[in-house]
Amino acid sequence: MIDSRKKGNSAKAIGDQRADTVSKWLTSNPEIPLYQGRANQAEIGRKFGITKSTWRSNPRLDKLWQQIKKNAAKQIHHTVQPKESNHGQPEDIRNLLKEKDRLINWLRRELSRAESKVELLELDGAAEEFLIQTGRYISYSTLNDEYKLDPEPTPSSEL
Repeated sequence: MIDSRKKGNSAKAIGDQRADTVSKWLTSNPEIPLYQGRANQAEIGRKFGITKSTWRSNPRLDKLWQQIKKNAAKQIHHTVQPKESNHGQPEDIRNLLKEKDRLINWLRRELSRAESKVELLELDGAAEEFLIQTGRYISYSTLNDEYKLDPEPTPSSEL
């Protein structure tokens, strides 16, 4: 980092000095620090003592930043694709998609079965609660007929 606290240095002169050091750094073909697949301006700025506003306000630094982004894109391009990359054949992809669709349909059927089991368990619990409170038994055929219950329960003496 350059010591910019010497007396007599204006902000423009300091910006120019830092632009010179960034330019020299770029000519050495460095490995550009990346963050989420892009050039990391904050890390480069910390390395050279450049603030975010200085990157935008200094035209030389702005041009250098554009160059850094291009170099970072090249760097990413070279590191992302391995030399022995096997691209899936379209037939393989179609088969995988069919298998995925088949599995999704199976999961939907299983979910539907589980939901119906839960519904039957809830009805069974309601029937048991009704039996406990009224002493009257509700058969499953009654429960399955769109869950219609007798609006007037028969007294337990009639059973």
